[in-house]
Amino acid sequence: MSSFVKSVLESEDFRDSFLPFQRKAAYFGMLNSLSQTLIKLTAPGVPDVYQGNELWKFSLVDPDNRRPVDYKARQRTLQLLKNTFESSHQATGSTTRELAQNMEDGRIKLYTLWRVLDRRNQRPELFREGEYIPLRVTGEKAKYVLAFARKAADRMLISAVPRLCAELLGGKLNLLGNRDIWRDTRIELLPTLETRFENLFTGELVESERHGNTASIPLTRLYANFPVALLISELNG
Repeated sequence: MSSFVKSVLESEDFRDSFLPFQRKAAYFGMLNSLSQTLIKLTAPGVPDVYQGNELWKFSLVDPDNRRPVDYKARQRTLQLLKNTFESSHQATGSTTRELAQNMEDGRIKLYTLWRVLDRRNQRPELFREGEYIPLRVTGEKAKYVLAFARKAADRMLISAVPRLCAELLGGKLNLLGNRDIWRDTRIELLPTLETRFENLFTGELVESERHGNTASIPLTRLYANFPVALLISELNG
């Protein structure tokens, strides 16, 4: 390490100015990663998770991303997640909020992968053959949300993820539970879609509201305890 680099890293003034920027960049990077992960796992096609990316992985392209993966650490983390959530029989807002408040440790990404891949195993026809239905988002913050449904026979899901979060939040690190930012923003449901769902990540019940002549889901209800949402419905049941 050069003396210049060493002196910069040891500089308290540099750390005081750099670390707030680093925390902000990391926060919005993690939100982007979670949104991309959920889209990849629920959109039509076969999801591909690169080796070791079950947790945050800070590597550049080849050859950095070909370093050995610590699979044992990932197995331990997954087992801890299973112990936490399976012992209580289902996710709850408080348990998932703890993951979201400690995103830096990577558990939240592995939790997202585990829960969605487990549902893919349970309902392969929904993900393999399900119809893709783009959903319209309306309201003042509509451009900050992407939502779509997948439907097959009597089963359906809705993926809803935030986007452009740094702009949405004005640089503040407060997506979770920040109901006021969404104001009148809603996901509109087609007449043929179910209107009562369970959030796979949090176990919370989500019901639509009538807004004019259309059933819709207010965004104020979705991100209180987890930064992305996967709504599951068993139709006619």
